[in-house]
Amino acid sequence: MAPPWAGPKMQPWAKLPTAWIITDELKAFRWKDRRGGHETAALMVLAIIAHHAETDTGIAKLSYIELAAKAGISKASVSAALTILEERGLITRGSEGKGTLGIANYNPTAGWTKFPARGLYSGGVVAAFQHFTLRNKNELFAMKLYFLFAAFRDNDSNYASISYDKIVERTGIARESVRAGISLLAANGLIHVDSAPAWPGGSGAGTAHPVHNRYRLTHLDSYRHPGTSGRSDDSSAAAG
Repeated sequence: MAPPWAGPKMQPWAKLPTAWIITDELKAFRWKDRRGGHETAALMVLAIIAHHAETDTGIAKLSYIELAAKAGISKASVSAALTILEERGLITRGSEGKGTLGIANYNPTAGWTKFPARGLYSGGVVAAFQHFTLRNKNELFAMKLYFLFAAFRDNDSNYASISYDKIVERTGIARESVRAGISLLAANGLIHVDSAPAWPGGSGAGTAHPVHNRYRLTHLDSYRHPGTSGRSDDSSAAAG
């Protein structure tokens, strides 16, 4: 059976509430023996719910079969993922009838960031997710970083500029594991990583390596970056 199409109503980007990310709730997603994959699946499923949610309500109607196909995971993993998301207060279930999934604390007018949607899909599935196995802890780190970069993305520059120290502080990812998560995102076409002059007072300023990495989500305002704006974007501040 062919996988369900992403849907003609899907927009280039979705509205993702950020309060839970800004208050460091990504730390709750931790790799655990034999259950770490469920944590990864939870963030994958949350992304798909956000992609399909109605803009005015934050509610999506998706079956287990549809979620499993779009994420490239089993229905059992979908079930575990939804339980995690509901227990952590990130989604609601059934508020608008059977099969409806709502993004918790959704406000269409405030408290959200742009979250890439339509461009991530090929043949009705999230292309990058089809390469995830749920058996590698770096996949969890990658998903945590993806949500973090979305929340701390600057709308003017289209980049998230955030230091390793702040990444560790806000996600709970060990410093030595951050690079692996970033590399996985880049390898699967979910982010671009660029270097830029160090921000004033940043850890790179006045050192032998006066640069910092900044992260741009793919399929999101792709026309907006220093190469197209004609400016260097040196004014972008470090998040956090």
